[in-house]
Amino acid sequence: MKQLNVQCAITVNTRIVKPFMSLSPNAVNVPLGNGQHIQMVHSMDDVVYCRKAQNAAFVKSEGILVVWDDEALHLISRAVEIEHELMKLVWSSPVTGAEAAAAAGIPPKPGH
Repeated sequence: MKQLNVQCAITVNTRIVKPFMSLSPNAVNVPLGNGQHIQMVHSMDDVVYCRKAQNAAFVKSEGILVVWDDEALHLISRAVEIEHELMKLVWSSPVTGAEAAAAAGIPPKPGH
């Protein structure tokens, strides 16, 4: 985080972060309902190229979300806010029956 020139950072590795790791390899960000866009980078080395003002990035190779801030007192609340926006995005997305079954570990029906 030193190269990004921020005071503090935290990694987030929760169930709500996991679905975003399987997005298209060409995806460059995830737009949230509050107007924020969470960048997607391949590795921790790429975080240095992120837009500092967005305060977060998905790191695909690590399967984590990195959240940063210049104020340590704001860091946890920022991470919680981003995770809340991600949760709203997941719950508002239409899911087919097959996708829901796969997510639950239920094998597909024969012939489908």
